[in-house]
Amino acid sequence: MKNLTFEQFNMEPNFRTVKLKVGQIFGNAKLFKEAVREYAIKQGRSIWFPCNEKSQVQGVCKCKLDSCPWLVWASCYEKNSTTLMIKTLNDKHTCPRVQKNRLTNFAWLAKRYMEALRLRKEFKMFDFLGKVQKDYVCQPSKAQVYRAKRKIGLIIEGSLTTQYAKLWDYVE
Repeated sequence: MKNLTFEQFNMEPNFRTVKLKVGQIFGNAKLFKEAVREYAIKQGRSIWFPCNEKSQVQGVCKCKLDSCPWLVWASCYEKNSTTLMIKTLNDKHTCPRVQKNRLTNFAWLAKRYMEALRLRKEFKMFDFLGKVQKDYVCQPSKAQVYRAKRKIGLIIEGSLTTQYAKLWDYVE
């Protein structure tokens, strides 16, 4: 039997340009789902995971048309391992792009735009909304953008209660 090598997926440098391929290896199911989610958002598709276990994950297109054949299936690369490998990938969509994608929630927005808001503290909501629309061609709601900004603010500056608790440590 000859030695086969497969491409290991690395999320950090490619989170904006995710390419899915048969034989691609992911460290665990969570990393695989995150990569498929990034891919779906960038492509403007709404997907869901009907089979979602540690050893196997299936992603299908969740469009209004039931006939869209897009599918990705990953299962364990080796027995008793959490490492997943893409075994099946049908990369053809017959459905149109979606503007309001349920995958672009406030937690995802906060994670993706943390650095942009850290650099520009006075990032207006409509500027933030325009940047998301330009980058991902999707339409998050104003409430999602507001909650993302609030979450980023809490992460960057900390909550008032933790700041107040630090004040007592400083006094002592």
